[in-house]
Amino acid sequence: MSASSEPRRLVAAGRPAPRWDPAAQPGLPLTRPRRVDPLAGLRPQPHAGGRAARILTTAIDLDDGVCNLDLVLSVAGYFGLGKAAAGTIVRGVGDAVANWRDVAAQRGARPAEIKRMASAFEHDDLTAALAL
Repeated sequence: MSASSEPRRLVAAGRPAPRWDPAAQPGLPLTRPRRVDPLAGLRPQPHAGGRAARILTTAIDLDDGVCNLDLVLSVAGYFGLGKAAAGTIVRGVGDAVANWRDVAAQRGARPAEIKRMASAFEHDDLTAALAL
């Protein structure tokens, strides 16, 4: 993973309440470098009742594991990003997940599955990301 992919992973980690699962990437060769998608292994998780806080499994600052867009933007400097670059990445991630319902339906997700996953994607941070 390149250094330039880390900010996208950070923003995505802040967006759909993901979990990283190394088992989702079986067979990575150890003998040669391999390009891994910066978002590989991130799995959006719905929230109990749709209202629980989104908690990062890997903290991105020293004080708070609850994820929100303000936190993501506040640590962007640690990744060598200025405010404008961070905003561009956040907007790009927001654009990428904005139509998640359509993509899920096209991929065969049932309406009940789509409804269950809504809280993982649809929250105030998505609205704020799309406004950047």
